[in-house]
Amino acid sequence: MKLRPFLPNDADFFERAQDFEEGWTEEMVRSSLSHGRLKGFVWEESGVPVSAVIFESAAETADIECVYTLPAYRKRGLARALIESAVRRAKEEGAEQVFLEVREDNAPAAALYESLGFARAGERKKYYKDGAAAIVMVKGI
Repeated sequence: MKLRPFLPNDADFFERAQDFEEGWTEEMVRSSLSHGRLKGFVWEESGVPVSAVIFESAAETADIECVYTLPAYRKRGLARALIESAVRRAKEEGAEQVFLEVREDNAPAAALYESLGFARAGERKKYYKDGAAAIVMVKGI
């Protein structure tokens, strides 16, 4: 397993993920990468991405846009390491707070974020395509 920076040729990772229905398409990722706004990290095995995080930082805040691990690679600490790497990079770039959204019904992800020091800061009603709310979480760094 190797941790490396997210590269332009990783842009389709989130779209290819079979059970990932929300969020970032390859086109959206490529566009944001080309404007220099988006950064990220990838865990790869044999040259193939198995887990990734993408985030943006501007001034004193950063936003974790998406974290995903293929089902066969879950419960190995990959997402935790990716989030920690993103938070470290955001802090190096001057961020003082990191925000993210998590589906209200995704208890495992919310528990992971809480264990990393994120706290609930609000809610976005009907945020997802199916009408589910997003819980907004924040961490001071």
